[in-house]
Amino acid sequence: MESSPKADKATRPHGTAETSGSGAPPSKPGARGLMRLRSEPTYLLFAAFSWFATLGYWIRRLASQWLVWEMTGSFAWLGIAAALQAGVFIVTSPLAGTLADRGDRLFLARCVRLLDIASALAMTALIAGGGLTLPLLLVMIGVFAVSEGFWMPVRLSLVPSLVSKDALPNAIALSATLFNLAQFVGPAIAGVLITRAGVDAAFAVTAATFVIFFIVLFLLPRVSRDPASGRAKSFLRDMRAGLDLAMRDGTLGPVILAAAMSSLSFRAVRDLLAGLADTQFNAGVDGLTWLASSIGIGALIGATMMANMADRWSLPHVMRRSMLANALLQLGFVAAPSLPVAALLAAGMGMTMTTTGVSGQIIMQRTVSDSARGRIASLWSMQVMAAPSLGAWIVGALAGWFGAPAGLALITAVFLLFWLFSRPPGQTNADQREETT
Repeated sequence: MESSPKADKATRPHGTAETSGSGAPPSKPGARGLMRLRSEPTYLLFAAFSWFATLGYWIRRLASQWLVWEMTGSFAWLGIAAALQAGVFIVTSPLAGTLADRGDRLFLARCVRLLDIASALAMTALIAGGGLTLPLLLVMIGVFAVSEGFWMPVRLSLVPSLVSKDALPNAIALSATLFNLAQFVGPAIAGVLITRAGVDAAFAVTAATFVIFFIVLFLLPRVSRDPASGRAKSFLRDMRAGLDLAMRDGTLGPVILAAAMSSLSFRAVRDLLAGLADTQFNAGVDGLTWLASSIGIGALIGATMMANMADRWSLPHVMRRSMLANALLQLGFVAAPSLPVAALLAAGMGMTMTTTGVSGQIIMQRTVSDSARGRIASLWSMQVMAAPSLGAWIVGALAGWFGAPAGLALITAVFLLFWLFSRPPGQTNADQREETT
């Protein structure tokens, strides 16, 4: 029998609550894969329409990256823009996670979407009016990073409140599937918009996608919370308690560290695609679209696999093997002789990035209690969003000396050393918890 949550206890041996915030009963014992989610209408509404906002995120990301490259033609500036995003994200994400544990997560989600709408409209006006300069672009990229820094911890802490315990792995994997479907579709839409209508049109479409999801957020019922949630001592002490928990826990710390190393080494390539497409393959924005979409379709395949098999596989081993495969694929990518070969390898990288991330996130969500979920989600969000930007900055700096492909190869070699001397992340604690659920 599970013990009741306590304010000073941040982990629960058996994971999340038995029922969702929507009041949906646990899925039928015989249900497998995505079929578990048939009885989760609140989560399905949230997931379906959040896809539009995620689509806007990918359009905005690629359009911003292309603007930096078009204005500077420099890998160093791509790295600086990525490092700026990382710095802002690192500052805002812990604040967002602590607020999510202390307050109304749905209200925070609506506020973030309002900021997204306003910033997308501002970018549209600046570009259309010819007033966008490099300093202004960097300021706007910083604003985008603020919204991303708040959104990810809020979203990750909301999902377990919208779905029953036994369907949580499949819900996480479905969210990843939709995220990566947007990663595939978004760059393709962005490429068409940029080449045929201009970058301002790309940001206008981004604003529209955020508006759609903003409206849907008002249709969601108020989610239930752990009784211990929000019983805070002080804001800063709560924030520090979340970090202490991640460092002490035998599952959370190793899983977040392994995921961070993977993100820094592999996800960084997405922030450099504009330069790689233009210099390594002489393909310009079309090459950027091909590579970004290839990563997206590979990620979609990986997420679909996890959505149907996450409740059957040993997640720590999936995570570790995916990281090794990702490293080998990236070494092949930097040596690719042509754009089609690079696109094929990029698809494999997208798949293994996703199986790494989804398996790690499921372990994390099963381990942490609702009272600390926002703060742990903020640490997870930092490795997803900030670590790739830091990796891009490192590779951008190395590119000035050795070239971008050699920089990517060097950072991959460092990761392989980490992989060799680390144990399967979260294996001992997470597997025991999974066996008892």
